[in-house]
Amino acid sequence: MKPTAKQLLGTSKKSGYARANQRNPLWQLVWMKPKATPWPILQGALLAASAVLVSAGDARAILLDFEGLNSMTFYNGNPVPSSARLSTQLLETFGVRFASTDPYVAVVALGSGHATSGMNGIGGSRNNILSYNDPIAISFFDPLNPSQIATTDSVSVRADLWGGGPSISLVAYDQFGAQLAAMTVPDNAGPLLSITTPGIQKVVFLPTSCCGRAGLDDLTFGPLNPVTTSAPGPLPMFGVVTAYYHSKRLRQRISARDRIR
Repeated sequence: MKPTAKQLLGTSKKSGYARANQRNPLWQLVWMKPKATPWPILQGALLAASAVLVSAGDARAILLDFEGLNSMTFYNGNPVPSSARLSTQLLETFGVRFASTDPYVAVVALGSGHATSGMNGIGGSRNNILSYNDPIAISFFDPLNPSQIATTDSVSVRADLWGGGPSISLVAYDQFGAQLAAMTVPDNAGPLLSITTPGIQKVVFLPTSCCGRAGLDDLTFGPLNPVTTSAPGPLPMFGVVTAYYHSKRLRQRISARDRIR
């Protein structure tokens, strides 16, 4: 008996079925309309996270909505159970690694009307405690060779729909840790943080240090290009903390602007 698409793809509520593009060595997904007798052909393990093609204009862009993953309560300050910790689980399928001040992020059950799609999102973690005051780092690697870093030309993510907190920022870095670009927006009703520039190896989401409130959802990134020059593997956690404090001036400007308001 053939498994259903839901069994293979997790609990995504999106219509249609996905199959692997066998011509694409990075296992990106191609979105197709359902047939009378659907039979999705998958190459590689997709775990439980759902991923979809963003649009015809971004033919190989991947959207991760965190649906189907084990999650925890979204209330700040709660312990993060091991089952809700997301770090390298998607490294060999989509080439993406997550970290916060702890070497993982928390998958949180935001719920309908709070998450920008579905039910789940992610939040920061410090000392195994859910903390929206802490940064979230998202790094890219070659899924066929996870020890080799990769870059993309575009990354975007959305903050949750409740909003109402201080301004939030997304900072992009190249393979050497040099800052490429940054974007700051008010945390108001699911804002989009988006950076398009060549050579992005890592992005860091920076809440305002005093009173972060935003969870993240709907991570989208473009095709991954393995870096052929020698470089270290997945960055240790002190790299995330260094990036966080390296952006101190940016966060001070955000805080000053909020006080003026």
